[in-house]
Amino acid sequence: MSEFKDYLTNHKYIGNYNAIISSNTNNTEKGVVYVEDGSDIWFWQTFIERLFPNQYEYKTASYEQQGKTTLKQFYKKLNKKVLIARDADYDWLLPNQDDLNNPYILHTFAYSKESVLIEKDNLNEFFGIISHSHRHNMSINTVIKHLSRLVFFGLCWLVNAYLKNSSPAGINYDSFNKNYQILDKNFVLENLMFDFDALNIIQDNVNNHLTLSSNDDLMTAKCYLSKYDINENNAYRFISGHLLDEFINKIHEQLCNQLKRKEADDIKQHLKGKAIGNRISQISKIFENSFSLQTYYRQYLIDDNDEIHQKILEKISQLNNNI
Repeated sequence: MSEFKDYLTNHKYIGNYNAIISSNTNNTEKGVVYVEDGSDIWFWQTFIERLFPNQYEYKTASYEQQGKTTLKQFYKKLNKKVLIARDADYDWLLPNQDDLNNPYILHTFAYSKESVLIEKDNLNEFFGIISHSHRHNMSINTVIKHLSRLVFFGLCWLVNAYLKNSSPAGINYDSFNKNYQILDKNFVLENLMFDFDALNIIQDNVNNHLTLSSNDDLMTAKCYLSKYDINENNAYRFISGHLLDEFINKIHEQLCNQLKRKEADDIKQHLKGKAIGNRISQISKIFENSFSLQTYYRQYLIDDNDEIHQKILEKISQLNNNI
């Protein structure tokens, strides 16, 4: 006797299931894309609808439990009507038992959806418009370039550990990621520039914990990474996307706070009484409404020149060969 979850991957029934859940008979012809979390739906919809408009519904596999572990129950039963869309994590770079080569498992190639959305050149344009009467002197592009170089050598260490173990089983990813955690630091100087001394902590961690014992190991790791088109310039997109996202969020928060403080100082010099509070409140709303990082991510369009976007779209396009 079939379990209920079997119907959730049966191409003969999934259309009727969509129609029942949505109370819309027009959805009987649609397939379904299962995602890790409800917050991922808009992201995958943006990419998939680009090539297959109005052909899929998007759902989480479970309301009670979310994440890629929940999706694994469907892996062996996927088909042209039932797809998985998930973060790659380290599973694409360091393959394990998750078969990301499965044509019906779409993934981010970069570590996570945050890694796909954080592209240094486009992000630099967004940071460049964050201002009111004061302008900052920060190049987020340069910051990420410095970080990416440090990440690259960490990835070399990670690849070396993977190759020597012949699997990711013995790798402590949490311990590895801690080398890049510096969220308790101040990143923005009084002159509104980035404090690169903060990255010295990561440099020390790399030197102390992630240095390879031989040049041969380093060259082998670099060759391995090059097969995945990973280099010092883009390595930042292949480390924990949650760490990267938190790092960018912290810089953004500190920068906006510094700018608002300078605006408040000017206001206090020129206004008096209630007018001060009213004007400061107005400035705060301008920053909140105009310079929201999350809004920027939501509005970030697919970039045909972005190498990660290209990989995602290429895999989605290959569904044509399986439909």
